[in-house]
Amino acid sequence: MSAEIKLSIVTPMGRALDRQVDWVSAPSVWGEFQVLPGHTQVLAELSEGEVSYGIGSETGHFAVLGGFAEVGPDHVSILAEGAQEAGEIDLAHTVAQKEQYEKLLSEIGPDDPRYDDTRKKIKEFVALLNVAQRKK
Repeated sequence: MSAEIKLSIVTPMGRALDRQVDWVSAPSVWGEFQVLPGHTQVLAELSEGEVSYGIGSETGHFAVLGGFAEVGPDHVSILAEGAQEAGEIDLAHTVAQKEQYEKLLSEIGPDDPRYDDTRKKIKEFVALLNVAQRKK
């Protein structure tokens, strides 16, 4: 059994992260899960939320906007619809975008074709804001 996990996060824009870590935590549609070296193989659908990882006493944080995680005993490969590291998130822009979508949601109803997409965008901006608060 390996003492480390190779964590890869890939988005349609390219590779966002590729490094050896001690543990990984990720948000699945069924709840958050944690991976340690030697984990059994799993394929999980990801929800909007935070992927955290640890290397010694250092912790890293990424916001992911859905996707899939393929887990094995020595790796976690995340194929995300979008991902941003905590330090890269523009807090003011994210707050403004979230408020814009919340305003739109308050103006439309569940029968509007934009309703589901608008709710998804709000969840994405909430995930970004939660991770942005982790900036050092």
